[in-house]
Amino acid sequence: MRLGLVSDIHASYGSLVRAFDLLAERGVDRVACMGDIVQHGADGDAVIRLLREHWVICVQGNHDANAVRRAREEGDRDGLSADSIEWLAQLPAERSYEWEGVRVAIAHAAPYGVDAYVWPDDIPKRLKRALRAAEHDVILLGHTHVPMKVAYHDTWLVNPGSVRGTRARDSHSCGVLDLPAIELEVIALQA
Repeated sequence: MRLGLVSDIHASYGSLVRAFDLLAERGVDRVACMGDIVQHGADGDAVIRLLREHWVICVQGNHDANAVRRAREEGDRDGLSADSIEWLAQLPAERSYEWEGVRVAIAHAAPYGVDAYVWPDDIPKRLKRALRAAEHDVILLGHTHVPMKVAYHDTWLVNPGSVRGTRARDSHSCGVLDLPAIELEVIALQA
């Protein structure tokens, strides 16, 4: 199975279209999004429409949760439609699947209720403790905007980087994860 990976889109519609084109060229079977779908860009509704049209598996990122909170508490929808806010609100923080015999978890910052940045060379202690008892072979993450594939005990932590490419820390990338081999290809979105 070839799993397309996108994360940290931040309402960048053109970059998401480019990512989908590159993932289609590589023949992905499914696409997963590790959150931060909205905020910072102007095309949140269009991004959400595209994700829904492609039946992308999504989890809620911190910016998605912020958009929902602001809409409900302050009446500020960040330019998003009421339908988009409700769609974001129903997204779970984590999802689990089994594909090709590989147990896969999807989260934004970190799984198991750990809210932390996970860097290739810095896995938070709370997450390390949780990973010792993990029932997943692969955990798909976003949040840092940095691509990575790092093993901790028997679990791979995988991040495709950020689809968004407007700030210096944005990787402007997506990824393909081949299962069951657990091989990651990070794809630059520059034309």
